[in-house]
Amino acid sequence: MKILRLLIMSSHQIVFPKPIPQLDLQSLPNENGFTLTEIAGLHNGWRLIKRRFSYHSKRIFKGYMLIIYPLIFCNI
Repeated sequence: MKILRLLIMSSHQIVFPKPIPQLDLQSLPNENGFTLTEIAGLHNGWRLIKRRFSYHSKRIFKGYMLIIYPLIFCNI
């Protein structure tokens, strides 16, 4: 109550509580044309793809190395 009295006395009008501005719930696209929800969806999708991509890349590389390693290092 003391704070409210000080605000009224200092500016001669009530400063607080201010009216809450109207929220704009429109999703605006960024410079690439994606909205925030689309960007979040792309991040989540890429997270799933990245795991599978890493797994299969390692599997292919290990299979290749099992074939090539003896040819390179054992025929010396």
